[in-house]
Amino acid sequence: MVAGAIGLASCGGHGTDIEPTLVFAERSDDEITRLIIAATGEEQTAALSFLALQMDGRDPGCPVVAETSDTITVTGDCTRVDGAQIVGSAIIRRPSGEGLRTYHELRRFGYVGASSRTTYDGFVDRRDDLRTWDGDVTVDEDGVAVRADIYSRCETSGERTTCSHDGSGVELVGVGGAHVSGTTTVGLTAYYADYVLRGVDRLVVTLPGGPNGCIGWNIEGTDRHHDCPR
Repeated sequence: MVAGAIGLASCGGHGTDIEPTLVFAERSDDEITRLIIAATGEEQTAALSFLALQMDGRDPGCPVVAETSDTITVTGDCTRVDGAQIVGSAIIRRPSGEGLRTYHELRRFGYVGASSRTTYDGFVDRRDDLRTWDGDVTVDEDGVAVRADIYSRCETSGERTTCSHDGSGVELVGVGGAHVSGTTTVGLTAYYADYVLRGVDRLVVTLPGGPNGCIGWNIEGTDRHHDCPR
């Protein structure tokens, strides 16, 4: 997936061009877990967290950060003092007059370590005072790529924030994709999620909350499942 032009009228939005061609029953448990994590929007969060870490100033020479009034450009293809290689580039835009809106474009931005490589390619658009996250990010980890085309609309009530992911999609690049629908809810001490990934078959996912981080899932019409303690 190529991120496209930097203009804020991106190709994301409430919908996905990912086709529901994936057969979950043919995938490994590790592949299923990675697709589930992508469906929650965690790939977008990981991309932005990695970008923020590279801008912390601990190594001012790598990556190179240039800032204007509304744009930050981060350029890699360099080696940090700790020996890690930073590759690719990223651009952050904060359009004036649009509140807290922040648009991130990542161009195969990532790192190459002694035994691993991870790159992020795509965009994340946070708008509506950060209540809406619209992103399309492909994460390549050591040659295995997952695309997360996730639209999240969030509302807060009291101590809980609930986000809908309807109209989203995930894809195991080169293999097949699935449509995503459902919600996640974040509270002070727990995280809950109930949603469905629909390819050729259907993967039903439940994160029951609590500190153990267990992900429960089952593939409808099969005996493939992973149960969490209640």
